[in-house]
Amino acid sequence: MADRPVCWVSRLGEAKAGFFSKAWDNAVTDASNQISGHLFKHCQDRYNAEWNEVAKQAAVQSTRIARMAAEAAAVSFALKPSQQVYFERLVRRQLIAAVHECHFADVFEMSFAQSICRWYTGGYLPCGCHGVEHALELQVW
Repeated sequence: MADRPVCWVSRLGEAKAGFFSKAWDNAVTDASNQISGHLFKHCQDRYNAEWNEVAKQAAVQSTRIARMAAEAAAVSFALKPSQQVYFERLVRRQLIAAVHECHFADVFEMSFAQSICRWYTGGYLPCGCHGVEHALELQVW
């Protein structure tokens, strides 16, 4: 399942701290920005024509999935209401980023969000990372 190095997190407290960290949020944002920036620079017409439409179509299902995941996480991980909201938003962003990666795979090979989603579907919680760009090591609980 791992297409990049993984650091296993054994304690829930450490997993929650990583998931709610600014560094994890920044890594997710940076990955999305890399693909949109590459498309804007190299395929601007396609970016202008498709980026928002892909996100709009992905939003419906990703919102439903992220909400269900956040509800389950709230119980399993004893999340505060504000943490549940944040969890839902971050998972939704990750899902939409994965859809963008799949949709534009013919012009951009990054698979950061896709690799995150594979961990979720395997029953794990990707909860942080170390390193930079293509040398990221995921933290997984």
